[in-house]
Amino acid sequence: MTGQLRRSGIPPVGGMPWGTHFCLFFETAADLLETSIPYFVAGLEQRELCFWLYSEPLTEASITEAFERAMPGYASYRERGAIVLQPARAWYYREGVLDWPGLRAAWEKLTQESRQKGFAGLRIAGCNTWLEEEQWDTFQQYEQDFDDAASGMQMIVLCAYPLATTGAAGILDVAHSHELAIAKRKGVWDMVETPALRLKQLAQRNRQQFTIAELGQTAIRARELDTLLNEAATCAAETLGTGRSILWEVQPEQNCMFLRASAGWPELPLGATVPLEDASPALRAVQQDRPLVIADVANDTRFTKSWVLRNYGVASVLAAVIRGRERPWGLLSVHSMTPRTFSDDDTEFLQSMANVVALAIERDEHERAERGKEDERVRLLARMEALSRRLLLAQEEERRRLSIELHDQLGQILTAVKINIGSAPPRLGDAMENIDQAMQSVRDLALELRPSVLDDLGLGAALRSHADRFAQQAGLELHLSVEEIPRLDPPVATACFRVAQEALTNVARHASAKNVWLELHRASDAVELIVRDDGLGFDLDAASDRAVRGASLGLIGMQERVSFAAGALAIRTAPGRGTEVCARFPLRGAA
Repeated sequence: MTGQLRRSGIPPVGGMPWGTHFCLFFETAADLLETSIPYFVAGLEQRELCFWLYSEPLTEASITEAFERAMPGYASYRERGAIVLQPARAWYYREGVLDWPGLRAAWEKLTQESRQKGFAGLRIAGCNTWLEEEQWDTFQQYEQDFDDAASGMQMIVLCAYPLATTGAAGILDVAHSHELAIAKRKGVWDMVETPALRLKQLAQRNRQQFTIAELGQTAIRARELDTLLNEAATCAAETLGTGRSILWEVQPEQNCMFLRASAGWPELPLGATVPLEDASPALRAVQQDRPLVIADVANDTRFTKSWVLRNYGVASVLAAVIRGRERPWGLLSVHSMTPRTFSDDDTEFLQSMANVVALAIERDEHERAERGKEDERVRLLARMEALSRRLLLAQEEERRRLSIELHDQLGQILTAVKINIGSAPPRLGDAMENIDQAMQSVRDLALELRPSVLDDLGLGAALRSHADRFAQQAGLELHLSVEEIPRLDPPVATACFRVAQEALTNVARHASAKNVWLELHRASDAVELIVRDDGLGFDLDAASDRAVRGASLGLIGMQERVSFAAGALAIRTAPGRGTEVCARFPLRGAA
């Protein structure tokens, strides 16, 4: 999940989004307190409801004493109910049974109560020293189920396990069900990012891509526009897990939007309207022509709330613009009745759904206006088919590559670990070296999925790192000129990075170049990326025709990424004259 990052209070972790579920391995009570107290202090300072499920070696008295030393105003927070201390065993095992449905209902109720009381969200920590051996498997299954549920909720959760009694197999079990594993031993930090989050994101992305492809197929088959609009609303609500969605059409002459299709809204009739009044979320999205996220409708002071948001208690909203030929045609929005945030993948998915709807609307308007122009109708159909085919191919290629990487690298390394540990005597040194290799493989795979330096240090640093690594691997002379650029909106930074990545990949695959130039600079109110090589060049018109037919993914992929970020792409090339790719993005998202 993304959205505004919350301070964790834990130095090696930094900021984290809502929905984060991570674990701590500790040796001593001091290590546990030195991690948990700053974690909760950060939560209290950010208006979060803090819920501590404590267990031995800590007691309520020792926790209170530690809080009072670290936070002079602790007593007032406790009196206001901003922090709750409760024994862990009594919370999890009620009448001797760990009841996951009951626990999930309890967590959801606590989340709703935190919102009603004006808190920004939940911050939770649980110490699991109370677990007995026969309870381990059941509790780890609960951790897996909870990890799936927490990703869609307005909470941050830290689970603490003692190193002394967890064991090697237990550590692997725990790390598998958490996004991040940290350890503190005698004041020293260790941190390992697990593949669980990356794999979960990849599975969700694959599902989203499949849904977009299916909607594209529906757009090709269905001749009734209303059928497609209803399908788009239903798929958006189901895929993003909100349960509710509305597809609005803008009526600029009446300064309002009216409902064309919906899912999960039996209360709202077709034709219901909302005004496009000043400071409304809908007007902001339409004017800026880009997706809009409202993670906390009740407390977001940027906008005036429509009667739909106000009367029905909508907690979170994501809206994407359905673009028309001359102006925005409407909005595709999803609505959650409990607070949640939306990831960049979620935003891009909904915008892609809106883009498919926009193509279908364009086709429908064209057919109604010019029934006799059969060639134009075929062109639009071919465009829809190429889009659907390209999305399916991209999805399968990403799955295939990830499968090969996991099998060939991690599979072989883990087999070596098993052999080394199982030998007599165990070759622990070799096993540790194999584990280091496995961790590096996971880091490399995660870096390909999304480079962490892009989020941590920004676009310039990410481009320098990727270009240097690319030049070394490809054996090319790199000429790099990267200016300092203000922090950009994540979709713009991601689009710019991916265009550079695709352009450099094309140089390595096709150009037979000796030199490659990469430039990033600010030009007036825009940021401009240029990737140039002295290679073979190509016939741009012929390559564009192949891309339209779905035979080439690279060119259309770059064009769509730039378009999604409201930018412009220009490619200059000719056989024997090298190639230059220039992408220009508006700086409206600069911080």
